[in-house]
Amino acid sequence: MKKINYHIIWIVGLFLLLVVILAMIMTYKIRYEDSIYYKYLYFYNCNNDICSTTNEKLIDDKSDIYSVYKYKDETPTFTKLQSDYIEIKDNNKNVLYDYVRGENITVNYKDYKVINNENILFIASNEDNKYGIINKEGKVILDFSYDLIKESYNEKMIVTKLGEKYGIINLENQEVVLKYIYDDLYIFNDIFVTIKDNELNILDSSQKKYTNNIRVDNINNVALELKDNILNIKINNENEFSEYKFDLKTKKLT
Repeated sequence: MKKINYHIIWIVGLFLLLVVILAMIMTYKIRYEDSIYYKYLYFYNCNNDICSTTNEKLIDDKSDIYSVYKYKDETPTFTKLQSDYIEIKDNNKNVLYDYVRGENITVNYKDYKVINNENILFIASNEDNKYGIINKEGKVILDFSYDLIKESYNEKMIVTKLGEKYGIINLENQEVVLKYIYDDLYIFNDIFVTIKDNELNILDSSQKKYTNNIRVDNINNVALELKDNILNIKINNENEFSEYKFDLKTKKLT
């Protein structure tokens, strides 16, 4: 009986030893192949900003490392967006990447821009250079069918372009708020600044008009700046310079 028990123990022990050896070989193989085919880009905290390096030894405090991005060929470059997101340019793909969690959100688009810090929405373009909007999970919020989408935005509405004309879309139901008849458009809170047929006007969301057709010879010579709820409008018509101020709270133009 004892001989039989020893025999069973010996067989089980040998089996376990083989399992351990096999596991060690597989682990080594995976790491070896990984080291051959892949390289690593480390994202880390440097003075409360994001930095990157391919050499982990340059990071003194390893607790500063946010995440590690794996790549194959040339070292990727990245553009910092807002919040915890960056756009990584890795050869022929543009990765929307959460560098804190180390997650790829999507590789389907490019030229990402954050338009809402609270809910995290991104303007992006596809391979056909058409623009749309996605959320932080990569879900499409606004179809990729526009020739341009401006960052001019008020949480519900956004300026979009079809062909050569601008309009405004409601993001909640994707209905057209302002038709595509304008040469340029801007949104400031609930105020729209429109330029059409060499005239600038200020409207509210109900399309009430607060101006009397301010002349604009060239839309490229219009400068808009919002500061402390005051919208400063500067227009240079050839050698004639005009400046206006619009109070977003009182809805008065001076």
